[in-house]
Amino acid sequence: MQRLEIKKITNEREIKYWKNTDDIKKIIDASSGCWKTINILEFYIGTRISEALNFDFNFVDFGNHTIKIQSDGTFRTKNRKFRIIKIPQYLEKHLLELKKERSKNRKIKTIKTAIYSNGGSPNTETASSYLKKFYKKQEFEVFHSHCLRHAFAAQYLLRYKDIYGLSKILAPFGNCCGEILRTFDRELL
Repeated sequence: MQRLEIKKITNEREIKYWKNTDDIKKIIDASSGCWKTINILEFYIGTRISEALNFDFNFVDFGNHTIKIQSDGTFRTKNRKFRIIKIPQYLEKHLLELKKERSKNRKIKTIKTAIYSNGGSPNTETASSYLKKFYKKQEFEVFHSHCLRHAFAAQYLLRYKDIYGLSKILAPFGNCCGEILRTFDRELL
């Protein structure tokens, strides 16, 4: 049997993720509008940018405190499968406030969560470009939005050392216990 060798990363710049919750809090606090929603979705539940942009209120079951990340209409998740996870308290609070705010604006006809105040929504290229510049302005020069997904995964592994559990959260048909998300809630609220 051939031995597998994995290159050890020695340069910290190669590891692109936020390493502590203070940095995440800085990003979330500095962002607003649809950008805040995208940042929260990406960090709290590990969505990809395309999933965050296509996330809508129909994906949320507030009664059961769950979210279903799924393909919808013309949007397809990366592997075309869905996953159900517990909704973190911080994200649930944000989405409830967003829904209440939207109900007051008759111009907005969409149920998507990441939209501009006029009801339009950014596309993936626009969002990626804007967020990259935004992170640079916040002194996270080499970061992009997908790094929030990496930060979520890294924080989970640091706390629980459970790669199987992480795979169930980030992969299709995953159904996580939500403890890691509650931990993030306590640190970020």
